[in-house]
This record gives sequence, structure tokens and C-alpha cells, in this order.
Amino acid sequence: MIRFLWVRVLFGLALYSSLCYSFPPRDFLEAKKFLKTLPYESQPTTLYCNACWTADGRVISGCPEGWTEDDCKLEWDHIVPASLLGVNLPCWQENACPWNPKKNKRSCCQEISPEFALREANVYNILPVLKKINRARSNFLPGIVYNRQRSLELCGMWIDPKTHTFEPPDHLKGRIARIYLHMYQEYRFPISQRRLQIIAEWDRKYPANFEEKRYIILLNKNLFMGQNRENI
Repeated sequence: MIRFLWVRVLFGLALYSSLCYSFPPRDFLEAKKFLKTLPYESQPTTLYCNACWTADGRVISGCPEGWTEDDCKLEWDHIVPASLLGVNLPCWQENACPWNPKKNKRSCCQEISPEFALREANVYNILPVLKKINRARSNFLPGIVYNRQRSLELCGMWIDPKTHTFEPPDHLKGRIARIYLHMYQEYRFPISQRRLQIIAEWDRKYPANFEEKRYIILLNKNLFMGQNRENI
């Protein structure tokens, strides 16, 4: 049986964000603006590659050697991909936007589903990454990458395109796991029991450090107080 107690302790009232926060972002665009303008206590860095970035979205240092300028652009990544957040909603079904049959499922949901907009804007699930990382990880799910010969390694993360699996470096496994468990509790998206077991094991094996806890507290404070609302 998967235990969620530690996730509840870490995220606290974040589990009830859609019900009691005064100023949650209303869509993905608002969420990105909110996150860029948070009053970070130290220089913010990207997930995985630890590149430094500024409030105007520029990466100023830490881009891996050999990567292009385009590879190193700042993007905002859904740890639980939008495809999982939307798959159990009516808007994700075929022909949900018959007036524009060329529109993909995500775009359709963004247009017609306020519920999807809120799921996509959940700031606990969005972290800054470099563009090359975001494109390579795609909508793959966390797990164990067993065949590393056919897999891609970027900043310590292994990506297996054949199994649609990514394995973060050990120091990020706990954080990724807690985001997944939090979002699973919130939205009950479809995911295999085996993956949930791996994720829960990462949560147990790699507890939250000071930086992770401080970041969650920062999110809670600004969501409740609406400190960044004027920037949205």
C-alpha cells in the first residue's frame, strides 16, 4: 500500500490549493509569471542542470558545454506532464473541439476547460528547466532506466525513448516523487501501480532537504498572501 503521510506533511495545505488559496494562478501563463517573480532568497537555478536564471527569463550561467544558445533557453516544465493532467477530462477526448479539428488535445483543453487550466497552472508541478531538457524528457514518466546504452544522459538524468521513461539523478528523485504523489492525490490521473511503487520508494529513500522545504514554504506564503498578484 502506498503511503502518502510524508507528502501530506511536506506539502501541508498545498493539497487543498484549489479550495482555499486566495490567489492561485488561473492558467499556465499566469503560473509562469508568478514563478518568475517570486522573491527567491538566493539565485534561482534550473532543475537538473543547475543553471542560473533571472526574473526576465534569461539564463546567465551554468549552461552545459557544447549546448547551443537555443538549448539553454529557460522553459517551465510540468513534472507531471499535461497529457496526464488532462487525460481523464472530457476535453481530452476526440472531437472535443469540433469547430477546429486541427487543434491538438492540450490546446482544446486550454480553450474549453477551466478545470484543465487550473491543473496546468498548479505551481507545485512546474519547475524551471533548460529547453533541451524539456524537449528530451517530453511527456515521459519517472522510473528506472535499465538500458543505458540506448538512452540519453543529460545533466545526470537518463531518458529512455523506447520505454518513455526518465530517471532523475539520485539527489532529485525524492523531489520528483513528492511532486508526483501530491499531484496524484489531487487529480487521480492514470498511472501504473508499479510506477507508483517506484515513486513512493524514492520519496522514502530520499527525504526532502532544507532547500526543497524552503521552496514549498515560499510558494505557500505567496499563494496565500497574493504577494505577486500585481505581476500576473
